[in-house]
Amino acid sequence: MASKQSGSFNIPLMILAFLTMAGFLYWLNIASEPTQIAVAEENGMEAMLDEATSVSPIALIEDAQELIDEMVRVPNIRVAELMGTSAFWFPVSMGDEEEQLYLVFLDPNFIDPGFQLVPDDVLTLTGTVREMSDQIITQWEEQGLFTEEGQRPMAAEVETFIQAAHLDVHTTAEEADDPDADDDDTEDDGQD
Repeated sequence: MASKQSGSFNIPLMILAFLTMAGFLYWLNIASEPTQIAVAEENGMEAMLDEATSVSPIALIEDAQELIDEMVRVPNIRVAELMGTSAFWFPVSMGDEEEQLYLVFLDPNFIDPGFQLVPDDVLTLTGTVREMSDQIITQWEEQGLFTEEGQRPMAAEVETFIQAAHLDVHTTAEEADDPDADDDDTEDDGQD
């Protein structure tokens, strides 16, 4: 008889164990969605590029304060001068043969540290307009961005710069003008 009583508790314990396991699996299904997070990260750069506002280079000079913290896309710019390996200047035509240089910082979170530009490269630039500050200048100096005398004071004079997240380097100026042309993409992860 003792064996019959111990057997009568097995069925309710099995049902309880089954319900506990089913409840745990249900909770796991609701609480975790790693696939959706991974897809969002993969599509993040593409979405960021789609949301960028196309601006002309002169707008970066004339409307600089209105563009701060905006993601912009600037087509058909030419690299005028390099500043170390992490920044460059491009010319902005102001009319009457007058030009101003505009600063671009290559964000190491998006741009491969081994990526190299050369003067006269023509490219389409996508990045965020940032306001220059003493803190940024000090940080760049500590990172060794300024490789030649005079670069630090020149950078300190600018009001805004672009923190580049994506560069499409073109082999010709005509290719930069044609959005359907194949781009020679030489960027790192997150750059298509």
